[in-house]
Order: sequence, then C-alpha cells, then structure tokens
Amino acid sequence: MPTGILIIRRSIENMVRAWNRYVIGITIMGLSMVLMVTIIIGLYLQRHVVRPIDSIIRDADRFARENVRAEGELADKVGRVTEIRVLAESIDKMEEDTIKNMDTMNRMSRESERMDTELTLAAQLQRNVLPTGEQLSGRKEFDVSALMNPAREVGGDFYDFFMIDDTHLVLLVADVSDKGMGAAFFMAISKTLLKARAGMGGSASEIVTYTEEKLSEENENGMFITVWLGIMDLTTGEVNACNAGHNFPAVLKANDEEGYKIEKTPHGPPICFMPGMIPHVEYNFRLERGDRLFLYTDGVTEAKDSKGDRFGNDRLIKALNDDRVIGNESLILRVKAAVDRFAGEEPQFDDITMVSLTFLGKD
Repeated sequence: MPTGILIIRRSIENMVRAWNRYVIGITIMGLSMVLMVTIIIGLYLQRHVVRPIDSIIRDADRFARENVRAEGELADKVGRVTEIRVLAESIDKMEEDTIKNMDTMNRMSRESERMDTELTLAAQLQRNVLPTGEQLSGRKEFDVSALMNPAREVGGDFYDFFMIDDTHLVLLVADVSDKGMGAAFFMAISKTLLKARAGMGGSASEIVTYTEEKLSEENENGMFITVWLGIMDLTTGEVNACNAGHNFPAVLKANDEEGYKIEKTPHGPPICFMPGMIPHVEYNFRLERGDRLFLYTDGVTEAKDSKGDRFGNDRLIKALNDDRVIGNESLILRVKAAVDRFAGEEPQFDDITMVSLTFLGKD
C-alpha cells in the first residue's frame, strides 16, 4: 500500500537551456574536430600534393624555356605519393629523351649542312668537267651544243666531245644505271677511262671494250652504263660509232625533206651489264655538209606526264622537226621546253642530257 506521493517540480526553461548548452557544446566540438581534420588534411595535401605538383610545373616551365635538364632527378623531390612520383618519373624520362632527340637533330642538321655543301661542290665540279661548245669554238668543221640537267643535285648522265688529233672528233653521251652520288662517281670514272682510251687511238668498239674491262674489275655494286660513242673524221664526215645499249641517235640529212629520223643501227649491251659475254659492235656512217646529229639519254623519251604516258620518240622527232634550221643550242632548249610542257607538274625523275651537232664540212 502506498504510503505517500512525491511530487518534484522543475522549470521547463531550465531544461531547455541545459539542452541548448549541450547542443551548442556538441556543435562546437564537432566543428572544432572538422576544422582540425581539415587543417591536417590541408597541410598534408600542401606538403605531399600541392608542393610536388608545383615543383613539376616549375620544372616543366623551366625546361620549356631553357631546354636543359635540372641537376637532380625530379622524382626525388616530389615525395612518396605514387601517382605524383610516376608523373615526375615520366617527365624526367621525357626531358632525357628530348635532350637526346635534340642532340640527334643537331647532329643530323650539321650532317645535312655538310652533305648539302658537298653536294653543291660535287654538282659544281660535275658541271665544270662537262665541256662547252666554246671550248672548240676555233673549229670551223662543226658546231656543237649540249645540255645536262640532273634529276638530283648530281647526276649519272654525261657527255663529252674532244679532238684526239687535228682531224678527228670524239663525240659521246652516256647514262649510268643509278642516280645520286654513287652514279656521279661511277660517271666520273667512266668518262675518264673513255677519254683516256680514245686518246690512245683505236676504233669505237675497242674504246668501249677497254672501258668495260677496266670498270668490271671493281664493280661490286653491279652498276652499268649505256654509251653512244662516235669518232668523226672531219675531212670526210665519216663516223665510226659504237652503241652500247644506248638510245638510237636522231639524224637530219640536209637534202632530206622528211627531217630528223631515228636511225636504228647495230648495238650491243651496256657497259658492265654482261661484261665479256657479248662483244661490242660498231658501225659506220657518213655526214655530209649541213647534216645534223642529235644524241640524248632516256630521261628525254621516258619523261612522264600526270597520266603516266611517256614523251616517247614520236614527240621527240616532232620537236626536232618543228624548225630544222635553228642553231644547236636553240634546238636543245626547244626540246627541253617540249619535255617540260608534256610533263607539266610531274617531277623530273631521271637525268636529261642532249647533244646536238651540225657538220659544216671542210672549206
């Protein structure tokens, strides 16, 4: 049985105030903890993320301006965060590769400049060893002009004309099987051998055969050369010729109304193509006063247009016959202009060489 009732009276306002103080205290503590955690995280990020990234940015900017690697590795300065270290190592590798590539490019640039200088010198030397009509301007029996236009800085085509005595003129045009410096070197040796052997006398086939024997002794690259060589007696107009795989010459007879014709004469293989296996044959013909002889390499007839068509013999004969009385130099320039018009924008892929001679006879 209850013996009494206890009644406690407390003001609600005090309870609310107490609760508010509790909530405020908890909130302040929570905010303080959040602030402390934020500060700690900020300091951590500042030290391990922001500063390393800032170091990477400064180093990348410095390298972009100076193109010089820093004294130490960037990866050693960015702390232990894996992703940042990987980034720093990648930048170190990029800088190293860039420096190497720059050194390589500098060496290549210097080498290219050296090669350009040597090619320019070689081209100048090649032009200097090719004769001009002025060198024989004292002769009244003939008039001759020539043009050699290489596809590169130096070419494998060449021509020559020279006197071996008072009455005999040697005329030749040739085409080495390759282009560039190797062909130019082979051309120089071939030209020297042909001219030296011609000066010793003998027929056209003997000169060509001797040259083949000498060139074949050390021809590891298997290069060969087509040659048309003729020895003209200036007192009679008789020509002793040898065609070693070269284009057939075009001949104009002064008393023939049809104009230039391509004379398909006996010929043999190119020099060094099948050395010693097939003999080089020769033939003879005669030029009368006013007759003309036009020699050329396959860079003329095999010039291509944008459709892949060749200039060919027919277009060559037409260009030659457009005006038969113009001088030899003008004739060569007209043929070259016809080839250029035909080829249009197509680049020249082979050397172009032409020689034009008019036999004037003996007074």
